[in-house]
Amino acid sequence: MDQFDQEIELATQRAEARRAREPRAIAAHYDADRDALVVSLSTGAEISVPRGRVQGLAQAAGADLTGIEISPSGYGLHFSKVDVDLLVPALLEGVFGSRAWMAAQLGAQGGKSTSEAKAAAARVNGERGGRPAKRPATKKPVVKMKAKKWKVAAKMAIKARPRSKAAAAKRKPVKRRA
Repeated sequence: MDQFDQEIELATQRAEARRAREPRAIAAHYDADRDALVVSLSTGAEISVPRGRVQGLAQAAGADLTGIEISPSGYGLHFSKVDVDLLVPALLEGVFGSRAWMAAQLGAQGGKSTSEAKAAAARVNGERGGRPAKRPATKKPVVKMKAKKWKVAAKMAIKARPRSKAAAAKRKPVKRRA
């Protein structure tokens, strides 16, 4: 047996060990009564995730969630009608979308929160006149120099610059204060 065959054999053994210890999907369907995705796992457990909590499924119609394809490894779910892919390990960890999408969902939840303290603060703010008006950004005025001034500035720069090493040696060194 050569090295290539040994590597394939080791990879196959690692995959079988992973399949034995990690849960994977063996069946999946959309339950319209609960409005949830239901996934049956190889461990005998069953998880249910509300459709509105999963990125890509929240806006999908219930009819579009039929015919869920399970990847051969059992680690992926594919909804062909809405072109959404989900990872079973991510669902088990409570990750129902990308980081940006999850952060937006959490932010929306926080903005909807109400409490007596928040209501009291809003009343006090209203008595003070509410939120301050947004001021338009001020633009800095653009300073335009006349062509004549530019020519003078350019001539001064040319005069200040030594033209050769000999000219630079004749120039007096500038004393700098410490």
